[in-house]
Amino acid sequence: MLVKRFALCWRKITITCMALIGLSLSIPALTQDAGEIDLKRAAEIALEAYGGQVLKAEEVEEDGQQLFHIRLVNEGRVRDVKIEADSGRVVAP
Repeated sequence: MLVKRFALCWRKITITCMALIGLSLSIPALTQDAGEIDLKRAAEIALEAYGGQVLKAEEVEEDGQQLFHIRLVNEGRVRDVKIEADSGRVVAP
């Protein structure tokens, strides 16, 4: 009986620890400003909008505004996409 209680308690502790580890892995995303996105998310937004493959991705500043410049290739055509860093909105295809 004592062994069963110990095993059950150990399982609960293990599950709780696994949940806490999963939560701690997502904390960097939670600490980001609510509207701001990162370079990886900007590339995902560009791919969702235009498809293809990412050739180049960088963060740039234009006219005092932080943008992500994503270069995509799709069926042999190269497209430059600019995305606002604070909102994730596509500024220029």
